[in-house]
Amino acid sequence: MLFAIAAYFGPDAEVQRQKIHERYNEHLRQRTDRVHLAGPLYDANGERTGVLLIIEAVDFPAAQEFLRVSPYTEAGLYSRTEVSEFRPEVGFPR
Repeated sequence: MLFAIAAYFGPDAEVQRQKIHERYNEHLRQRTDRVHLAGPLYDANGERTGVLLIIEAVDFPAAQEFLRVSPYTEAGLYSRTEVSEFRPEVGFPR
């Protein structure tokens, strides 16, 4: 199953995010078999607001665990997260 993970940074997360960004990237690189798409989210002012991931997982608990063990989650950088099943219909290569 595919899951979309949207995670939004809390206030003042940017300094800490920069400090652990390489650890976060390594976390994603170790799971490239499960990560289909990953990238930052920005607001209308060009400020980084969070991340969006499309991952493959066997079920909701596995997708939630993927988010739980993220260095950003462990550092408490997110103010809000959402895990949703994703069923692509257009424009998503398989």
